[in-house]
Amino acid sequence: MNNPSAKSGLVHAHSKDPITSVRNREAEVIRPLGEIEALVNEVEA
Repeated sequence: MNNPSAKSGLVHAHSKDPITSVRNREAEVIRPLGEIEALVNEVEA
């Protein structure tokens, strides 16, 4: 049975693509947070 409302031509992403995307984004967020934490620690010391 097909979904009559489905858009044709859609391609499903590989199941690992979203996971990789989330991990990459997480790394982008964690890196500056680590830098901020280091700066705060310098000021507090």
